[in-house]
Amino acid sequence: MSQEGSIPLDREVEAQHRLVEEIAARKVRQEEILAALPEVVILLDEAFCIQYSNAAGEKLWGTNPADPSDCSICGLAVINFIHPEDRNRWTALLESVLSCDSTEKDKLLRVRGSGDEVVWMNTKICQLADGGVLCTLEDYTTRRRHETELTKSQRLESIGRLAGGLAHDFNNFLSIIMGNIDIAQIKLGSTDLVKSELEIAIKACMKASDITKQMLTFSKGGAPRTEIASIKDLVLEAAELNSHGSKLKINLEIDDSIPAVEVDVGQIHQVFGNLIINADQAMPGGGCLSIRVTHGSLSEESEKRGDRNAVIIEFEDHGCGIAEDEIDLVTDPYYTTKADGTGLGLSTAFWIIQRHHGRLSINSIVGQGTTVRIALPRSSKVLSDAKEPQHCATDRGEYRILIMDDNDQVREVLRMMLEALGHQVVDTSDGQQCVAEYQKAFTDDLVFDLVILDLTVPGGFGGRWAFQRLREINSQVCAIVASGYGNDSTLAAPEAFGFKDRLHKPFLISELENVIEKVLG
Repeated sequence: MSQEGSIPLDREVEAQHRLVEEIAARKVRQEEILAALPEVVILLDEAFCIQYSNAAGEKLWGTNPADPSDCSICGLAVINFIHPEDRNRWTALLESVLSCDSTEKDKLLRVRGSGDEVVWMNTKICQLADGGVLCTLEDYTTRRRHETELTKSQRLESIGRLAGGLAHDFNNFLSIIMGNIDIAQIKLGSTDLVKSELEIAIKACMKASDITKQMLTFSKGGAPRTEIASIKDLVLEAAELNSHGSKLKINLEIDDSIPAVEVDVGQIHQVFGNLIINADQAMPGGGCLSIRVTHGSLSEESEKRGDRNAVIIEFEDHGCGIAEDEIDLVTDPYYTTKADGTGLGLSTAFWIIQRHHGRLSINSIVGQGTTVRIALPRSSKVLSDAKEPQHCATDRGEYRILIMDDNDQVREVLRMMLEALGHQVVDTSDGQQCVAEYQKAFTDDLVFDLVILDLTVPGGFGGRWAFQRLREINSQVCAIVASGYGNDSTLAAPEAFGFKDRLHKPFLISELENVIEKVLG
């Protein structure tokens, strides 16, 4: 070999050194990439013991050593980290990969972390040429929770559509019953002959009305009618009202710097009341319920960013607790763990908080107790000390009132109630008749002081359509919307659609009187 065609020894050694350095640098880069991955990456030997784990695996199961080459979980059988109930699925996944079985397998598994927390993982497995097994585990916990919440919301919306229709018909019948009882009481005057019986009947109707209100919580019409309120005041009122006469001791821990919230006061009272009653029933022999009100975050993501954008209300009891497999079920309508329960308490609470753009979560251990955590968005508005004036109907006026309702009996009862209050009434059965009567009166310079419109007319023109036509005739028309149907946002915010107020069927003659005087008095 000539000297010109030969590579000097020092140049050959230099090339080898350079190659070793490139391989080492490439390995460092690979280690850095693996360490930066959020997914757990593990290499298993033929006995399915861990040969290698990236930083995510060490953080989940080990001690997260500073040197990536130090593996505190190497040599351990990976099946020890799999949740006992999912080990058969893990084994089936491994066998399908090793046997090249293309049948689709469930790849979602629960694994236990070093702190015994349970994490859902989406698992991918492949066999390497040397017989080893490469496995990646992607944290699916947050996504699974969001999917569960979405499924629950969709299910509740379906129930809500059904509930809204049922409540509409039920409330119409209650309106007929309650209205006639009210008229009967007025006609009987002060006689005690059947006074107590009629009062019992009215109370029973009001109880039935409360059930329809719970049903309507699941319908779109259950949207909150919000106002600025103090959570501290709401908690104090609910605690005093719902613990009266029980063996329950309530311990309150309320941060006085908590900001105001924008909520439907009636619905939030309902939520707090349901949770206090649940705690009382979970501790029949008596016990302590801790209610804590603090600053917090609406979501895990905002909590990580340090955003204190929510008011947190926690209800912690030390009762019987809820089994792990029932936690996701207790917020389903009509699912109950109590022999005498309705199954509406927690489901109503869950849906109301959802409608307030908040979050409700439940943690429970059987035999130790339950904690229900509510997060509500804080408001940037300031709570005003001014109270809305109360309207008194003692010196009431006598008004010309036009009413529209498609149900003959409901319309007749409403007419009798208004006439009993001294008003002149013209009644119509649908939107077109209502508009025609109003146009005639307006032309004759006999304008109606008030129009009461039924919101929904199946197969016909309802309240909103009629109201739009009335405003074309007279832009100053004064109207109230009345309905027992929940599937419309008009009931949640009637003022936004131009109505002066709303009447939610069924209503008593005293409620009707107060609303009229509030609007016209």
